[in-house]
Amino acid sequence: MKIDFDRIAVELGDGDALFRKNWATEAIRRRDEVRDGKVKTVSGDDALARMRQPGYWNADLADD
Repeated sequence: MKIDFDRIAVELGDGDALFRKNWATEAIRRRDEVRDGKVKTVSGDDALARMRQPGYWNADLADD
């Protein structure tokens, strides 16, 4: 099942403001995870190379 979060945000009211607030919250959470050492960053080139590997994209991921 695919959820259209943008449509839901617009239907709830000021979708643009809600969208920006949610993305800002997510960006801060991700930044903090990197700073705290919970996750490691990878270069864009490495990320793209991983995505090009056979089997990276499977039916389960493609449907989300």
